[in-house]
Amino acid sequence: MLYDKKWDQEVKVVDEVGQVMLKAADYLEEHGHCKHVLFNDKGAVCIRGAFMKVGSFAQLNEAELRLKEFGIPWNELIGVVDWNNAPERTGEEVIAVLRAAACP
Repeated sequence: MLYDKKWDQEVKVVDEVGQVMLKAADYLEEHGHCKHVLFNDKGAVCIRGAFMKVGSFAQLNEAELRLKEFGIPWNELIGVVDWNNAPERTGEEVIAVLRAAACP
C-alpha cells in the first residue's frame, strides 16, 4: 500500500469568521492599507474598513473578538482600530495577523 507522510499532517479548517478574515487580508493586499479612516480616496482601507467590504457587521464583530483572543489590543468602542492606527503598524503586519488569526 502506498503511504505519504503528508497524510499524517493536521489539516486546519477555516470557519466562517476565519474566511472573512482571509478575505479582509486579501482585500487589504489588493487595495492597500490606511490609518485613521475606514477608506481613503485611493481605495485603501483600514482593518475595520476591510471587514466592512467583505463581511457583515456581525462578522466584523466576531473577527475583532477573535483578534482580541489572538492578543491584539481591543476596546469596546472601537475594537482593534487603535492597533491598526499605531504609528509603527504596517499593512504587511495587519495582513499577516489576519491570516494567522483566521485559523488559530
